[in-house]
Amino acid sequence: DPRQKSAAAGLLAVYEWFTRPEPTAALFDRLSPAEIDRVQQAGRRLLAAHLGPAEFPRLVLAFLRSPDMDTVDYAGLIDYLQRNAPNRELVYRFFQWSENHPDFMRSRGFVPSYSSAIVGYFTKVDRNAFKKRANRKQLFDMAGASLTAVYKQAERGLASPLGKFFRRSRKTTMITTILALGIILVAAGFILSFSGKGDSNQEAADLPEAQP
Repeated sequence: DPRQKSAAAGLLAVYEWFTRPEPTAALFDRLSPAEIDRVQQAGRRLLAAHLGPAEFPRLVLAFLRSPDMDTVDYAGLIDYLQRNAPNRELVYRFFQWSENHPDFMRSRGFVPSYSSAIVGYFTKVDRNAFKKRANRKQLFDMAGASLTAVYKQAERGLASPLGKFFRRSRKTTMITTILALGIILVAAGFILSFSGKGDSNQEAADLPEAQP
């Protein structure tokens, strides 16, 4: 029966997924798109019960997409992770782990859509992550260069409007301040100069006229 064959193929894929030490996307090769979706849903339910760093490679398989299963649903993965992780530290550890995984990296850093998903996590879920000193230390100490750049981007996005204004216009503000100080000094010089001339003229007017 075709339905029995489909169910058997799905069960075999799930078995290989959770028993092989290093499962790969090849376990989806013999499945149809609908079967892949059912297997991934089953895998997500199983992973939610015991999610930890050791399961990160298996977690990626649950969010592979495209006909060739060579791209990742980054936003969906992070949303699943933050909803099922026992604490936020596990989310941070996943970010750190992903920095050394080819599905998340390109030659110049993270896949752009993955960077956007990380920034979105902090914007929507974890807005106070960078406010605590201990938390900041944990985040940045664990991060490599690519992850640090994304963290700084997220931190800038969470800054107050006044902080964003001063950060964007820091150089402009400095130049404006220097120009303003220069104008004030020049104006003060003119005022003092004219003030001095006025005093000398007044002193000359107060002197008695010389008798012929």
